[in-house]
Amino acid sequence: MKMIREGAIGFPLVIRLSQLKPSKNWASHLSLLRDVSPIVDCGVHYIDVMRWATGADVVSVNGIGQRLYEEVPPYTYNYGLMTLRLSDGSIGYFETGWGKGLPTDNRKEFIGPAGRIRIIYKNERPREDQHLGNLIEVEDYQKGAVRQINMDFSVKPTGAQLDYFLSMLENNLPPIPAMEEACRAMEIALLADRAIHEGITLPCAK
Repeated sequence: MKMIREGAIGFPLVIRLSQLKPSKNWASHLSLLRDVSPIVDCGVHYIDVMRWATGADVVSVNGIGQRLYEEVPPYTYNYGLMTLRLSDGSIGYFETGWGKGLPTDNRKEFIGPAGRIRIIYKNERPREDQHLGNLIEVEDYQKGAVRQINMDFSVKPTGAQLDYFLSMLENNLPPIPAMEEACRAMEIALLADRAIHEGITLPCAK
């Protein structure tokens, strides 16, 4: 995010994000679908990513959804794609879904007028390179160069997050992200879900 915010690939951006999951435990995902769509459950985090990367807010949202299996409740969908326009002129999409026949897909790509940044997770790298961790690939169009940065990473930093939360309480530190940012992301995710159901584009005015 730091490279993007400092202008490494320029602005505005095209942001391509996906998180598709084949269901190893379909009963668990089906139970979750009774309460929430994957666009809301997963999308709220990726809306955060788009807003953090650009420093801009979402101005409109739309999308599509598909109910692939009869077991999926008729009022929801197990595959969805939302598209967003941001206030700085950037655009982005997030594709997600849970299902028995869906592939694993974790695209994280940021494209600007000066370059492109792509994140490749270690389990998607050749086996001989997986010990190097995740890969950040930075392409500079002007120099015609591609830089690769290995990031050692094994698990989600849940412990570090809990440590910061406790320190925040004990030392009166600011929450990161702020509660207002988390609420804004949820508001946009719910609007995206509504846009999918109604087949329309919705403004995201504050």
